[in-house]
Amino acid sequence: MNGMVKNATNLVFTAVDYDPFAGPELVRLVPTTEPQREIWTACALGGDDANRAYNESVSLRLTGELNRPALTRALHTLAGRHEALHSAFSADGRQLCILSDMPPAFTYEDVSAYSSTDQALHVAQYLRQDALHIFPLTQGPLFKAGLLKLGPALHQLVLTVHHIVCDGWSLGVLMQDL
Repeated sequence: MNGMVKNATNLVFTAVDYDPFAGPELVRLVPTTEPQREIWTACALGGDDANRAYNESVSLRLTGELNRPALTRALHTLAGRHEALHSAFSADGRQLCILSDMPPAFTYEDVSAYSSTDQALHVAQYLRQDALHIFPLTQGPLFKAGLLKLGPALHQLVLTVHHIVCDGWSLGVLMQDL
């Protein structure tokens, strides 16, 4: 049956290829703090809704000419500089797994051709969807960014990170660093 397993009700399941060595290299393990374990437990018990409840986000309107490749490099540098932004958690939540290279998820949308009303609706919808993002705690990344182009010299940057690795004060530090 090569990769296939039959259960008691004769349903057939195909084994999914799994490569434990795929993905970023594990640099080191760090014990989690008590608050991190509490958040991890809340997310494990509360499921997706609990996970979403811990999203920390900041949204900025950027005016003037924007060099998008430079912003992308800056976000990658920011994620590389702060270990919490390129980490994940062990399956039991007791270890923080620092990974070698994990750039943040980065999305870009050009909505500059939309009317101002449609832009406002799209931004509001984007922010609602961003608030519903579920961070995969055991895989990472736990940090994401989105850029909406509203006009030739107007953009909205949205940075979201899971509270298990970043609080409001830390988000301010990240903003200064960026």
